[in-house]
Amino acid sequence: LLAVAVSTDACMAPLGPLRVVHATSGLLFVNKPPSMEFHSREGTLGVLPRLRQMQADGLLPYTGPLFSVHRLDAVTSGLLMVAKSREA
Repeated sequence: LLAVAVSTDACMAPLGPLRVVHATSGLLFVNKPPSMEFHSREGTLGVLPRLRQMQADGLLPYTGPLFSVHRLDAVTSGLLMVAKSREA
């Protein structure tokens, strides 16, 4: 697998930044801050919609499809794996 370092401090939100800390040919590793919902709620974008917005804004080098691998509770911070394909 080809590993590519990505440093994106974009997509600032009232709850803090959503940052891709590492990327491989099949996965993105995203730092999810505490208090950020995984799923969108009224008036708030979830993790995948935020990443898609970053793609649309040209703030994320990868422009293909994104798939959730797992979730973290809203109160939990940590790394999320986001797949670039269903097979990944």
